[in-house]
Amino acid sequence: SAKARGLTEQVSLLTSQKDVLEFKAKEGATELHAAQERVTHLEEQLSAVRRQHVEASAARTAEIETLQDTLISSERAAEAARRSAEDLRSSLDIAEQRERALRREVESLQEGITDSARRDKELLQLRTDLKVAQSQLEAVRADNAGLRESASQEGVRLRDRTRELQALQQKLDAELTIARRRLGDAEERVRFEVASRE
Repeated sequence: SAKARGLTEQVSLLTSQKDVLEFKAKEGATELHAAQERVTHLEEQLSAVRRQHVEASAARTAEIETLQDTLISSERAAEAARRSAEDLRSSLDIAEQRERALRREVESLQEGITDSARRDKELLQLRTDLKVAQSQLEAVRADNAGLRESASQEGVRLRDRTRELQALQQKLDAELTIARRRLGDAEERVRFEVASRE
């Protein structure tokens, strides 16, 4: 009958619509799964970036701490060198005092030689004393020259080392700032992409 045919057509239409809906549901599930995989992948990338940042930050921090320890050690060495230089200057002052005393003694001996030229025995003794005093004077002068040179070289070396360490610390601070900025940009891009995917 016409009514039966109408119902049959409605059933057929509903069946077709059901098949279409099931197909679309499968497509939607596939797209949802793909979207979830993309989100998972992006989350893994974000986690990897964060992990790399933590590792890089830890390495940089350890390197900076090592350099700071080195700088502190260098500053302590510089302080020790300054104290050593002060000791050297004190030794130099003492040596110069000895030099002046020996010079006066030499002058006195020379005057004694002039005054006692007629006394052969005393003259011989004075000449011997003069040679000894002159040898001591030359030794003191040589020691003074060595002390001055050592103090000068140590001061130059410590100044150069301190400047190198300060420049290296500034460079590392700048690199760490750049790395943090790049990480922030990367995290922002990943969050934006995840948000746009959702």
